[in-house]
Amino acid sequence: NMNELIRKELLGMCNELLNEVGEKVFGTSNEENLVKIRVFFGGLLCYAVNPPNNVRSEEYLETLVNTVYSKT
Repeated sequence: NMNELIRKELLGMCNELLNEVGEKVFGTSNEENLVKIRVFFGGLLCYAVNPPNNVRSEEYLETLVNTVYSKT
C-alpha cells in the first residue's frame, strides 16, 4: 500500500530529524529531550493552526521555549 510506505518514510524522517534537533539543542539525544522537542513542535503546530486570541505571539513563543527548557 502506497499510503503505508509514505507513512513509514515520514515517521522515519520525523524521528531522525527530531533526534538531530534534540542533539543540537540539548547536546544529547535521549528520551526526555525527544519529548521536549515534540512538545515544542506540537506547540508551534497548534499555534499555526489556531493561534489563541488572548495571547500575544511573543508571549506564546517565550512561554513555549521556557517550558521546553525548564529543568522540572
